[in-house]
Amino acid sequence: MREGHFCRRLTDEQGAMIGVLGILVIVVLGFVALGVDVGHLYLVRNELQNAADAGALAGANVLYSENGTQVNPNANQAAFDAAVSNRVTVFPAGWSPVQVDWPSGTNDGGVQRGHYDPSTGVFTSNASLEPVDLQNGAESSLNADTTFVNAVRVITRTSTRSLFAGLLGVSTSNLSAEAVAYLGFARELNPRDVDQPIAVCQDWLYPADSSRNPCNNYPNSSYWMVPDGPHQVVRWITLDQGPTSDISCGPILDGNPQQVMFTEAMPTVPISSDPTAFNFFRDQNWRHISRCAMNDSDNDGIRETPIDSNNNTIPDRPWIFTLPVIDCSGNPYSVPPLGRVVVEMIWMTPGGSYPEPDNVCDDTPRRMYDRVSGTDWTCPWYQPGCDDPIQRWSMFAQRFEFRDSTGPTLDCTQPSLRNVMFLKPVCEDDDGDGTYKPVRPRTGRTGSTVYGLRGQLAKYPVLVK
Repeated sequence: MREGHFCRRLTDEQGAMIGVLGILVIVVLGFVALGVDVGHLYLVRNELQNAADAGALAGANVLYSENGTQVNPNANQAAFDAAVSNRVTVFPAGWSPVQVDWPSGTNDGGVQRGHYDPSTGVFTSNASLEPVDLQNGAESSLNADTTFVNAVRVITRTSTRSLFAGLLGVSTSNLSAEAVAYLGFARELNPRDVDQPIAVCQDWLYPADSSRNPCNNYPNSSYWMVPDGPHQVVRWITLDQGPTSDISCGPILDGNPQQVMFTEAMPTVPISSDPTAFNFFRDQNWRHISRCAMNDSDNDGIRETPIDSNNNTIPDRPWIFTLPVIDCSGNPYSVPPLGRVVVEMIWMTPGGSYPEPDNVCDDTPRRMYDRVSGTDWTCPWYQPGCDDPIQRWSMFAQRFEFRDSTGPTLDCTQPSLRNVMFLKPVCEDDDGDGTYKPVRPRTGRTGSTVYGLRGQLAKYPVLVK
């Protein structure tokens, strides 16, 4: 009796254990199914995010036209194309194109241009194609200005079927992802971005008196005398943003050796305050062509064209180089750079006075290349007036329109012409409105046609959402 009772009890316990194991198997399988479904949803969500990121970056990368004169209306299309070129993993098809709800040619739906405020993290859609004035706006005010288009937003979506959640009545899941790519402000000039330890004053490039605009009548614009009496045009600087130091050819041959930060001040002094430095720059950098002065004629960073074509230490070609721009108003002795500009220098005078041997008049060249006409101006000894240095200077200055703030500088005997340089910005009419503006190098981008402020926009966009 006892043995039969024991057997029946053992059989009952085995049956109970099988039931418990069955329940546990169902629970485990449920968790596995849930894990598979959740993992699949995370996978699809990440794929959607990658597609949105790619689209936003592609759109922001072409947000402005190449010359910076307007917002690029094709930025939305670039963002859309980049986003929908991605795929997501779905069941049961395996792969499916990313969906972006964007009415082609608009600034609505899943692809929008607009303004991103980094202080609040808010994106505001804006379909305007007009750039704002970056030159005269503080960064904080530009960040809050919703008319300033600086970002692209892309929203991607897809629907995917669940593997096991369908058993619970959840057959499909609708997923979406959002990305915002933002063009921030450039914070530095990269190494070799500027060429010489000279800074151009912002007020000279954009004077309040339009008659003094150095781009007037470009390309037949005047070469301005520097220094120009009380008018600030250029100043000596150091390119390492450290204490002011002596100028030598070696450290400035390849421009700034390190980054020049827009947020850090540079020591500056007036050009006229250091005749020794001026003469060193003139004799060692400008006239000693084999050592320093070469032109980068195509702005590719490589100086390949000598400005002394016959190697007689007398330059006969304008010298084109890139300089930083600073604000010379207020206290200009320690100021941060605002950007950079391309300038063209045609001549530097010595420090002597007529009739001393080393004087402005006797130093007048007999030959100089005219970039406007593409021909050489020449003044050989047998040409009437050319053997007289005073007349030769007058003809030279008249041909290339030398001037200062008071008018043409045709008399080389004037003391004001000692230790000066004559230069002008390289200008362009980049929007076809007939107005020439200073050329900025093309490594960054701006929302206007100028050299760019501390508001020069960064070269590459970044993801902020």
